[in-house]
Amino acid sequence: MYTLLIKQFCRINRKRFPLTLLCCVAVLLLFSVAVSPEERALFANDDGLELFINACQYQGHNPSMIFSGYAEMTIVSRERGREFPNQLREEMVADAERRFQGNSRGLKMFMEDFEKHAYLIRKGGTTQRRIKILFLGNESESGWRRFESSYKRESDETWTQGIIGFRYGNGKTKGGDAIAVSRDPLVRNTTLGNLFIHVEEFSRFGRMRGEPSIMATLMMLDGTPSERFQFPASGIEKLRNLIREMSARDSSLQLFKIKGEVQYDPGRSTATIIESTFQGKVTQRYWIDAGRGYICPKIQIYDLATDGLLEEYSASDYFFHEASGLWFPEKYTVLRKHAASKEILEDCDYVIDPATFSMNQRVALQEFAVDVPEGEIVIDERTGTSYRAIAAGDLSYNDVNKFETLDWLEKIYPDIYEIPRNDRLDGFRIFCIVLGVALIFFGLSRIVINYFRNKNVLS
Repeated sequence: MYTLLIKQFCRINRKRFPLTLLCCVAVLLLFSVAVSPEERALFANDDGLELFINACQYQGHNPSMIFSGYAEMTIVSRERGREFPNQLREEMVADAERRFQGNSRGLKMFMEDFEKHAYLIRKGGTTQRRIKILFLGNESESGWRRFESSYKRESDETWTQGIIGFRYGNGKTKGGDAIAVSRDPLVRNTTLGNLFIHVEEFSRFGRMRGEPSIMATLMMLDGTPSERFQFPASGIEKLRNLIREMSARDSSLQLFKIKGEVQYDPGRSTATIIESTFQGKVTQRYWIDAGRGYICPKIQIYDLATDGLLEEYSASDYFFHEASGLWFPEKYTVLRKHAASKEILEDCDYVIDPATFSMNQRVALQEFAVDVPEGEIVIDERTGTSYRAIAAGDLSYNDVNKFETLDWLEKIYPDIYEIPRNDRLDGFRIFCIVLGVALIFFGLSRIVINYFRNKNVLS
């Protein structure tokens, strides 16, 4: 900070260098006398705090910077072998028995596929997924999302089609509607309801993220609508004051201290390393590259109690997208652990195909519709009603509240797994059952009557 003050002062007083030098020395002496050691350390960290603030403002959720995008990528997940949770197993088996009641063949097929799935979870290994993602609107509570996925396990030779889905917002807004089209062999249908369809927010890749940045962002918004992502000066000053108060209150707390610089993307660019420590233990570490728009090639969040790594986000092989003027990584690695057990929750690589990548392009709402083939089962989980597509059709959010009026959908029965019955056939079956019970009762009564008659005759 002192260097910046001297540079600025010299720009104004270039013609009077001796006087300028004398004034600079006076300024340094003033700071050294009037400012305590703790405050001097705090001022020295101000540049790190400003880098963090700017990185939060330029994060991938900023809709004024990013409003639409499309990407195709491969996800490689590394999974440890673990037992399928017993409680979840019991719930799924009980639900399957209820749904497949009267359909022993369907229940047997489901259980075979389920046990195969549980075996793969116990075995662990590597799973690859191919996904295509399209979004319009860059807010978690609003905007459109669509994705298609297929997967291949380590032991599989071919790709299996997974899910095609789309949602508005987080799937809990606009009536709680999200639509998923499953092509997985376990379940083949189209489902509408209060679903949570996870969509990889690739707009965040290689940019600021993590719980500390979320808290800082909310403070800087200072009550303004999040969809605008505009930071008033009052909110930014609140964050600055809070950080300064926390650091001044506890000398063992060092927040956003610059530790040096590091080259990444084999020497193509340089990032500034910023650390926050408490009692000598690192709690947060950020690599921030201001020259590329405050991107974050690496973020590390540590557990304060054990000094162990909880989260790590690493980005590499950045490419420049000319249409948006933004830098994005071709490879993004995520490592997340459970805070208590330290069990790995997520360990995967996201590899984007730059040739398919687009950002901030116009997207038609028709893109957020699903093609439903003839014969497909469509489930409305909100009402428990199922339909069959008697012809091919497009399903979009304009249709979710008027299923009854769609001429290509035929209502069939309340539950997809329930066997459809003919009303006349059911009536005939009931008649036969009642008749059979009556005949059995009549036969038993005759036997009892004859028994007592014979007994009286003998006596």
